[in-house]
Amino acid sequence: MIKVYLADIGTMDGDTRDRLFAVLSTERKERVLRYKREKDRLLGIGAGALVSMALSEELQKDPGGSAATFKRDSRQETGAEVLLCEVGFASLDTEGFPSPAELETGKGAHGKPYLKKYPAWHFNLSHSGTKVMLACSASELGVDIEKTGPVRERVLGKAFAPAEQRYVNAAEGAERDSRFTEVWARKESFLKACGTGIERELGTLSVIGEDGKPVRSIVTEEGSYDLYCPAEIDGYECFLCVKRG
Repeated sequence: MIKVYLADIGTMDGDTRDRLFAVLSTERKERVLRYKREKDRLLGIGAGALVSMALSEELQKDPGGSAATFKRDSRQETGAEVLLCEVGFASLDTEGFPSPAELETGKGAHGKPYLKKYPAWHFNLSHSGTKVMLACSASELGVDIEKTGPVRERVLGKAFAPAEQRYVNAAEGAERDSRFTEVWARKESFLKACGTGIERELGTLSVIGEDGKPVRSIVTEEGSYDLYCPAEIDGYECFLCVKRG
């Protein structure tokens, strides 16, 4: 089972910000305070709050949560079940949230964070624009959300494989921008799932098949991974990549 949490910092007023900041881990509090822009501080607080909420539910084995109801999406092609929870920060009840000690993180071989006390609980965070997204499961995974924006031509030429470039360039205007953002979110979710990040030569990895269609799975020396779109969000592209088995 894969759980995905989605929230918007637009639902976070001043009182909510202070209340959620108080329950963050010490290291995340320090990181948030280093940010210069208020928007970045809110995104950092929101990300930490989602981790606390998700871990609290995992420890309680409560599939519903106190902030929102999960929407179920069974993926017949892989047998996976993806649960989506849309969280309103203002209504988030922090009672029973984990202690700061339970939220202490370590880093894997490629810098991917994990909770020291719960290393078998895999999670990954992403934020863009005003959205924050968290995915968690019993398998290694990565998630990426990207606000749709203009095509970055230099990135398209350098970091996109030939099939990906053809996929993007087959469209024009807003659709071309959307395809560029889609491919980038797909690639980023995979890179975060396998933990290699920018160490991989991006142009050698393609999330678009030679038939010109997005692939549903990627097989590499690190293992086999499945790709999902966990939510349809206006103005954004988001993808989830989960290691199989």
